[in-house]
Amino acid sequence: MSAIDTYKHKLLGFIKCESDYDFVLNSGTRDIALYKLEENIPESEYDFDGHLNDKLVGGGSGEAPTFGISYPNVFKFFDGSEFDNFKRLS
Repeated sequence: MSAIDTYKHKLLGFIKCESDYDFVLNSGTRDIALYKLEENIPESEYDFDGHLNDKLVGGGSGEAPTFGISYPNVFKFFDGSEFDNFKRLS
């Protein structure tokens, strides 16, 4: 079971990652899940954070490490605004 499975979410599909690196512990899978959050993630979660409608690549522990795309911060990053509010959770 992945960390994402304890929260409301929607599986949007998979991304094929052609890499020599194993993204998932003890698994040679190259298909990494893409999720849409359907609830806010509580601060007590240690694998990832996120808010309603954010997108996650990977589902955290038990799956691939998570990369989150958070709104509206993603727009600040791509529109040329100065944005350096990144944080690493682990």
